[in-house]
Amino acid sequence: MTRRIPLPRFSSETWVILSLALANVVFHMLLPEYGYHRDEMYYVAIADGFSFANLDMPPGAPLYLKLFLVLFGHSLKVMHLAASVCGSLVIVFAGLIAKEFGGKTYAILFTGICLIFSGLAIFGSLYTYDGLSFVVWAGVFYLIVRMINGGDQKLWLIAGLLLGIGMMTKLTIFFLGLAVFVSLWCVSERRWLARPWIWAAAAFAFVCALPYALWQSGHGWYFLSYASVYAQRTTHKFPVLEFLWNQLLPNNVALAPVWLIGLCVLLFSRAWSRYRFFGFAYLALCISIFWLGGQFYFILPIYAVLVAAGSVWIEVRIARTATTDRPRTALKITLPAAYVLAAAVSLPFFVPLLPVDMLIRYLAPVGVTAGVKTEDSRITDLPQHVADRFGWEEMVRDIAEVYHREEGDTTGPLGVSTNNWGEASAVHVYGGQYGLPEPITGDGWFYFEAARSGKFPARFIVIGEDASQLRSLFRRVEVKKVFTNPHCRPDENNTKICYCADPRVDLRSYWRVLKRMDPRFSEVLRERGVDSAAAYVRRMRREEPGVLLYSEGQMNALGYRFLREGKPKEAILLFTLNVETFPESFNVYDSLGEALMADHRYPAAVQNYERSLAINPANDNARQKLQELKQLAGS
Repeated sequence: MTRRIPLPRFSSETWVILSLALANVVFHMLLPEYGYHRDEMYYVAIADGFSFANLDMPPGAPLYLKLFLVLFGHSLKVMHLAASVCGSLVIVFAGLIAKEFGGKTYAILFTGICLIFSGLAIFGSLYTYDGLSFVVWAGVFYLIVRMINGGDQKLWLIAGLLLGIGMMTKLTIFFLGLAVFVSLWCVSERRWLARPWIWAAAAFAFVCALPYALWQSGHGWYFLSYASVYAQRTTHKFPVLEFLWNQLLPNNVALAPVWLIGLCVLLFSRAWSRYRFFGFAYLALCISIFWLGGQFYFILPIYAVLVAAGSVWIEVRIARTATTDRPRTALKITLPAAYVLAAAVSLPFFVPLLPVDMLIRYLAPVGVTAGVKTEDSRITDLPQHVADRFGWEEMVRDIAEVYHREEGDTTGPLGVSTNNWGEASAVHVYGGQYGLPEPITGDGWFYFEAARSGKFPARFIVIGEDASQLRSLFRRVEVKKVFTNPHCRPDENNTKICYCADPRVDLRSYWRVLKRMDPRFSEVLRERGVDSAAAYVRRMRREEPGVLLYSEGQMNALGYRFLREGKPKEAILLFTLNVETFPESFNVYDSLGEALMADHRYPAAVQNYERSLAINPANDNARQKLQELKQLAGS
């Protein structure tokens, strides 16, 4: 006689939570797809070649994705399965938080429905390291509410494990740590700070961050320089009203009444005074994000707490105000149904719901971004997070066409190089089916992989770089094709694909200085001045022809630093070194012309601007400066 295996006996609330988590995954799996997003391809590349010797980013998100890729194979749906599972875990924690707040089945159900169609929706159809980070935030919030309700303080050890995962996922976890620390001082739970468990959690999180910190220290703190550049093009010092709008629209405007109710009861209701910590945490997060110009989505998990609180309050109000079961049931059905209908209006902005041509027409009345920006890059008829999903396979197909046409031109290997990590990621994801080798680029993870391998062939197919810049590195540079796509980001459209051969410089030394100038050159410049540094460069060139001690951009920035300090003669010498090293670049002559003009050496300035214009007839700055110099000569 066979024994029947009993099913686990879950409470109705638990079944609701599990059903909501499953519904979220199914919702995203049934959505159509536009294509891989730039970020998604980057995570695939890092996951495929993962190594602790290359921690361009914290390892958590690539390792999590690698698990799914190994188990289920490479596809866009697998990526979005990994992403939607993160969203579902946030929903699980939100349901548990609602239960801890005293919510019953309806409050938990309403919480989950609200979150499925909230700002979390975009992160179910777009894999980023934010998704895994959100799980960490939500888990920590759940553990805190457990401890507020009398749970053992040793739960901080589990929170420490989550914070450690957060440190290995995304450094915005610091915002969470700051909010927890500040908020505890505002409530009676400040006594926790006198106990060892919370500090043990902080110590564990610190230890988890060490491998990434050590790698960064050994690579010139690459993350800090990257973060500085990223912040300049993505974060904004919002005026207050614009900041508030960024909290409303991306979370779905229809959700605002629910989370605002939750915020109000957490901050002001006497009945909710036990949970005042979360109201203060929200304020601390908003102030820190506003002050530092961070992105609105960094703090999305705190809205799960506010929605849970709002849902519990609504459940209690319905129970108190409805006098009979019939109106009470009608109200319980009407509220989530009305929310879903209202949320559906903005859903096409978040997830790939409409065909792209229809989406363009749908967004036209309110504008492409509807007043919400995540980057300072130029966009046209599609939001950045949508446009970044188009054109990548077509771009790789064009690269492959040029590659295979030139592959047999001469003997020796032919490489592929790109202007940025997005293009390189596309070659990684799609290149295999088109017979392309692994690409290199001076951007991110790919830079360190190329530096580690040290393989630099003498010929490259290059996409995205200016031909005049490439002529400073190669004697043979030919534009072979121009990539175009009607829906991709404008800065990727009309991109030139070049064939480059016969290097002018040693490519390995060029790669070494892409991130940092030669240390010896910097030391001589710092201790002995510009003249000695110039002599050192010229001596090294004689001894090792083709060696590079700096990139064009580094020397240009250095020259302008001296020019701003009122030292035009030193700037002229540095710009002259740049001309000697990169004689085919229009920009080095333009910069030298500016320094000569500042030193009142007008005939020499004219010669350099004319040379810059001859190399690049589209250099409007040189044309304008020549007009100014003619006026000066006339006066």
